[in-house]
Amino acid sequence: MGGLPKELDRVRALATQNKGSQANRLFEEVIRPRENMIRFSKPGVRLAPDPDAAVDELFSHYVERSFHTKQHREKMLEQTLRTWLSQAHLGRRYKQEQVGDDIFRVKFPFVARSRQQVDRIIKPLHLGQGDASQILEKGGKWSFRLRQLQKRQLLPREVLFTVEGPSANSARNEAYHSAVEELEDTGIHVIPHQDREAILDFARG
Repeated sequence: MGGLPKELDRVRALATQNKGSQANRLFEEVIRPRENMIRFSKPGVRLAPDPDAAVDELFSHYVERSFHTKQHREKMLEQTLRTWLSQAHLGRRYKQEQVGDDIFRVKFPFVARSRQQVDRIIKPLHLGQGDASQILEKGGKWSFRLRQLQKRQLLPREVLFTVEGPSANSARNEAYHSAVEELEDTGIHVIPHQDREAILDFARG
């Protein structure tokens, strides 16, 4: 895969100099079957009023796998974190639990107790939905839940959200950063989900 970006840059440069059938032949050369990790499907045609938006949509579907539900993706993030905690001999300390009272309760996948009191909470959160509005709504929903628990003095001081956002450069990135800022405004810790060592440092307390 290492040589593919260079090959694509080379073909793009040649394609800008050659139009019509010559450019088509260059494209066919790029996608022809090879003995490597990448396989290309048959090419297709799509008419789109906004080509950049169409590319973002296709990237989200085929690379970020946006067709997976948010619940499915968060389960994958939770499984990754559960593995990290187990490897760090912290797996028994953190349990799935509801935090709250008879009026308002929230389920968290990783809750640690000390002397029967909730001591720490860790929540992986996927904020890479295919639409910017969905990202803002997801972040806002969790900000609301956190503030409700704080209002009832049911949230511990040490709460960590490990977040995963969109990888494509688009309006979704702006929504992602806005959602993260809103979460941070509640006073909790927010760090990228891929920062394994920082997460484990928090988990150790």
